[in-house]
Amino acid sequence: MHGSQTLPAIPSDVPANPAPKPNRLCYRIRVRGHLPPDWGDWFDGFTLVHTDDDATLLTSPPLDQAALHGALATIRDLGLILVEVVPLPPKMPLPAHNGS
Repeated sequence: MHGSQTLPAIPSDVPANPAPKPNRLCYRIRVRGHLPPDWGDWFDGFTLVHTDDDATLLTSPPLDQAALHGALATIRDLGLILVEVVPLPPKMPLPAHNGS
């Protein structure tokens, strides 16, 4: 470090380590090849759909980052070829119906 640097003090009303809000999204994960139907057991809660271009789409339930990394680790551990991971937009809430 060059010279002596002083960092500004953190205001007392700011938490030292603010916890991030959990962000749960659904993801569509594409892997190469058609996975056997019983391999769905490796991906609890995911739907598996075969595509015409010799891939499998795995669509997740809402996941936090730790669960997403767990699913990606499973894909790695099974020796699958990961092609794409796409976060899906959150579903919009339906407008309130007032009965009129």
